[in-house]
Amino acid sequence: MDVKLNDPSRAHLMAFFVRSLLEKRLKDPEIARHAGGIAGRFSLEGSGMKAVLAFAPTGIEITCGDVPADAGVRGELSTLLGICLGKGFVLPFLMGRIGLRGNPIRLLPLLKVLVG
Repeated sequence: MDVKLNDPSRAHLMAFFVRSLLEKRLKDPEIARHAGGIAGRFSLEGSGMKAVLAFAPTGIEITCGDVPADAGVRGELSTLLGICLGKGFVLPFLMGRIGLRGNPIRLLPLLKVLVG
């Protein structure tokens, strides 16, 4: 499964971080198979940066900026990094350090792909 930045010349730190994380996680065949079954656009917003991940059976495209998404997560970049590195998401959510946009059930499949 391929991960690509829509416009690398306009990409910000979060986009490069997410691309690197996804490339590493998708080396696991089980996670790659799971990611191939996800469809839709999901936003990650942190510290003034927004990246939208568009999932398709052939790959994931990351776009920076204000692009419509089906659901999303927002919070400080350090909090989002902690979640992706496996520190858990329940406590930051309960403490209001992350917020959800859209249908939270749509975000559940991303946990297996993004959280290590």
